[in-house]
Amino acid sequence: MQTSQLHEARPVLWKLARDYIRDYIVNHKLRSGDALPSEGQIAKDLRISRSSVREAVRALESLGVLEVRHGNGLFVRGLNYDAVLTVLSYSVMFEPSALLDLLRVRKLVESGIMPEVVRRIQPDELDKCRQILTEWEANLNAGLPYSEQDRLFHQMLYQVAGNQMLADLADVFWIAYRNAEANTIPAASQGMSVLARHREILQAIEAKDVDQAQELIAGDRELEERLELALGHTSE
Repeated sequence: MQTSQLHEARPVLWKLARDYIRDYIVNHKLRSGDALPSEGQIAKDLRISRSSVREAVRALESLGVLEVRHGNGLFVRGLNYDAVLTVLSYSVMFEPSALLDLLRVRKLVESGIMPEVVRRIQPDELDKCRQILTEWEANLNAGLPYSEQDRLFHQMLYQVAGNQMLADLADVFWIAYRNAEANTIPAASQGMSVLARHREILQAIEAKDVDQAQELIAGDRELEERLELALGHTSE
């Protein structure tokens, strides 16, 4: 076989292994944490090299489908959005204007779930939100980062809405946005005002005021203006 033919065959073989693994998971009704045949067994079943199987495994691992536990084998991963986060992060890195779109997507998602949050939230969940805001304030007073409390607050609202897929995707949007924002616009100096707005959001939710909650969670115009200014500077 000529060298050019070998280069053409190699991608076909790893794709064959990839499809075999995917079909094996589906046909055997495997769930998160279930074991798969070893790379050696897959290579033997398909009569291809282990290197081709390894390429397929790496591709599926990068998509979050498989987990490689060294010394233990291959395992099915649970539903995750690692690939979405990777694509978003790279897209925003190479196209900074997409950051503004991502911020607006976040606002639309969060505003859209407010009716469900207001309807479903329980007293213990309100207490957890208050605790998160208390920790946020303590970090601010101590000069410590508070981004994790910000994230936890929003996660809590997503989970209250009762849609795990939405919660996971919204969290991906949050992480991708915050990571990109840190490299694009100056850090806000009004930490206490941001915290106060989140307290107002929680008060509106507790008061069952959907309109006010939606307006507050989507109404951070100051952040949009800072972002638009920064993007305008980077595009000049």
